[in-house]
Amino acid sequence: MQSRTIGPDRRIRPEGDHRPLIVGTGERWLFVGSGLSELARRTLDSSDAELVVVSSQMTDFEQLIDFKRSPERHRVTFLHSRQTDLSTQTPNSFDGVATTVSTTEFQRFLRPGGRVVRLSS
Repeated sequence: MQSRTIGPDRRIRPEGDHRPLIVGTGERWLFVGSGLSELARRTLDSSDAELVVVSSQMTDFEQLIDFKRSPERHRVTFLHSRQTDLSTQTPNSFDGVATTVSTTEFQRFLRPGGRVVRLSS
């Protein structure tokens, strides 16, 4: 499996580590929290990953609008929500979760071997 490094991004803080986010070929990622639009755009530009982006702020989707109009628009889904209610998402369906909120509540969405990356807001 090939992977691409997305970063470096100083906001990424997995367990106090400052390594860049690494997204593998064909992976599916859940981005949850405000202010992730830049990281989501870079991930979409530099990999073939599929993203589900959840934010309470509509401005977080502005940088992604052009991508949503592209032929590869199926690779990004926007969910505008004030809460992190992800009842529409299937458990064990993501290779990774990048979040600015609590990391433990998203464990159920990870496939075996999946990873959670905690981002500072």
